[in-house]
Amino acid sequence: MNKKVKNIISICIFTVLCLNLQAQIFDADTLHFCKQDSVMLDAGTGYNSYYWNTGETSQSIWAKRSAWYFVEAISTSGTILDSILIDLNRSRIEQNDTLVCYGADFTLSVSNTEPNTLIGDYRFDNGSYKDYSGNKHDAFSPISMLTVTDRHGMEDMALYFSPTSTSPSNLSCLQIPYNPLFDISQSFTLHCWINPDTIFGLNAPNEMFYLINRWKPVDGDYSNCSYSLALTKDGHVHFLTSDGTNQQHFQTSGDALIFPDQWAMIDIVCSMRKIKIYVNAQLKVTSDITAFPQALNMVDTYLGASYSLQNHNYQGFMDDVKIYASDLSTQEIINLYNGNTTYGYDYKWSNGETTREIIINPTEDKEYSVIISNNIASCYDTINISVYPEFNVKITQVKKGCPDTNEGALLVNASGGITFDENSDLPYTYIWPRGYEHYAKDSIIYRLPAGSYDVSVVDSVGCTIKNTIPVETYPRLEIEIISDPEQVYPQNPIVYLSTTTACDTCYIYDYLWKIVYKDALTGNINKTDQSKEIEFSYNFGPFEEKEYVEFLIMNYQTYEAECVDSATLVIPVAKPVLKIPNAFTPNSDGINDTFDITVDGDERTILDIFTGNTLSIYNRQGFLVYSKNDYSGSPGEFDGKNLPDGVYFYVLNCKGVRSNETYQGYVHIFRNAPKERD
Repeated sequence: MNKKVKNIISICIFTVLCLNLQAQIFDADTLHFCKQDSVMLDAGTGYNSYYWNTGETSQSIWAKRSAWYFVEAISTSGTILDSILIDLNRSRIEQNDTLVCYGADFTLSVSNTEPNTLIGDYRFDNGSYKDYSGNKHDAFSPISMLTVTDRHGMEDMALYFSPTSTSPSNLSCLQIPYNPLFDISQSFTLHCWINPDTIFGLNAPNEMFYLINRWKPVDGDYSNCSYSLALTKDGHVHFLTSDGTNQQHFQTSGDALIFPDQWAMIDIVCSMRKIKIYVNAQLKVTSDITAFPQALNMVDTYLGASYSLQNHNYQGFMDDVKIYASDLSTQEIINLYNGNTTYGYDYKWSNGETTREIIINPTEDKEYSVIISNNIASCYDTINISVYPEFNVKITQVKKGCPDTNEGALLVNASGGITFDENSDLPYTYIWPRGYEHYAKDSIIYRLPAGSYDVSVVDSVGCTIKNTIPVETYPRLEIEIISDPEQVYPQNPIVYLSTTTACDTCYIYDYLWKIVYKDALTGNINKTDQSKEIEFSYNFGPFEEKEYVEFLIMNYQTYEAECVDSATLVIPVAKPVLKIPNAFTPNSDGINDTFDITVDGDERTILDIFTGNTLSIYNRQGFLVYSKNDYSGSPGEFDGKNLPDGVYFYVLNCKGVRSNETYQGYVHIFRNAPKERD
């Protein structure tokens, strides 16, 4: 801009900075300040009137944010127009010089990354209605609001508005108590993220639902109205404003619709007598404004509803509502869309990290610094971190218990830090899991079942080390009983019993077998035998002819710390059922060629079931044609011995430990039977 008169600039170094700017008017195009909240701009004397782009008409104004500032200074000799870019980098390390615990997490963050004109900042993180602008304009709700997932997929980081009633006590909305800062006028910005339900809201006569508002018309009287940001059911953004007498209405067109079930960012910007509406950082509406929002003494600001207008309550998600008492530029709107912050700062910490917030784990006294930059200039800030002495905690399990017991114990060994004085019971404070016992003057907690336990140790200055420690028990043996055979027959009731375990490292030093004889019909226990052998054979019985029983085999094994594991096995007692053929065909076709005798439901032979047997075969005349002791009945054992076709009579005498059995019947030999073909 042309400079016709050299300006005179005086600088006052206080919390704020004063600039006396005499016409013609600014000596520099850009002024940059670090850690500065605001700057006074003075257009100088000798003019009849002034008009700033902020809407103010005084000789001097406070610049409270980074922006271009324009002024028209009018005198009888003409009008002088000039501008200046003020870069107020308010950012600084939020934490003060401090003393921290050795190696503990400590967060360093850059604060004041938003302009000083941010008067309300509602992020709804974890359901909080807190104002993060620093002005403490916290909101409240007449009912509990539902926390939901935000646009980034983070749980409980946004709010859900659901109008269930027109009653003020049941409205799903937020109310921001009145404060004069909220009387925004000729320079302001309203910002929010929304995600409406498919119905947008309920029963509004004009289908308009409020998002941010101070709007209370009564019969066309706008004296109680200031502004309202609203959404209609067809997806258009509306902004209504009133100066107390006149009303203006601005809205987006069809190329800027808000769709249900989709997050969208809305910004209303008032600047230099213009209203701008942005949707998703895209400028959609620019219009002149004459009816600027008026100050309404003691009138609250509402999010999501209005108490005075029935059924204009918004339904859907809302997040990150911000209200600025200044106009944001298009670039700042883009910054909000991309990073949820107005100023596009870059950060470079002395440890090389480049985020606004870092976590350090200091182990020595050290100075940390950060360079905060934008596309204009950089600012520098430092913090000194001192560290308490190193504090160490080691927790070990000193006792194990058996499975399903509570015999575990933990020993805590702590050293370093700053201990309590000698008059204290202990050098440290121990925070044990609630409900478990510990020795009052020792660092042992005991009677613990298997599980994970949180144990914290605190020194005298509050440094805390928290560990989550698993408590283990001895493993289970997981005994499996092996019985050979798997069921008992009265004729040869001997089984061989052994065990296997899943624990290869367990030292087993005691064994106990119990064999319980139970009546299968009555369940009565008739006899119990015991043995301390590792493996042994057992001879069951006695048996009666009509009494069939089962045996319960129990094995107990004792191992580390006198832990005992056990297993059971039921061995059924069965009467053997022999499958004796009534015919066979010794024609060498490989099918039914021999006189095979099997035990039904058992892979063993009859020699395994009985202690011995004799098979005798007679012809129709009664002559013995075949005889064998200990006949097994296996395939190929007796193929007819060239006997002619005919009917033969067999007698199978089986001997048993408890009883003998005789089986007899007829068998047909078909030597010349047709062979099976494929």
